[in-house]
Amino acid sequence: MPDFFVSSINNAAAFRVAYGWKCGGKTGVFIRPAGFNAPKPGNSGCGQIVSRLDSLILGKKVQVGEVRGFLRDTLICDIYYKGKNILEYMQ
Repeated sequence: MPDFFVSSINNAAAFRVAYGWKCGGKTGVFIRPAGFNAPKPGNSGCGQIVSRLDSLILGKKVQVGEVRGFLRDTLICDIYYKGKNILEYMQ
């Protein structure tokens, strides 16, 4: 799968990628880190995670690793930034 540029942070659990993605006959515009249970919008910690993602990856290139599944127009997958799994930045 090609690298993607993060065009917006939708919420703490998913972000939009420029030009969308295509995988296994499915398409969408959002990617979500596999294994990350983010707080829902309005809950404690959500704003901090969104701010962290904004400063870390907004407007930058991320790499998609193993695809784990799909949720409507969201690709659930391993996501890497500068060779490091995005989940490592969220600890």
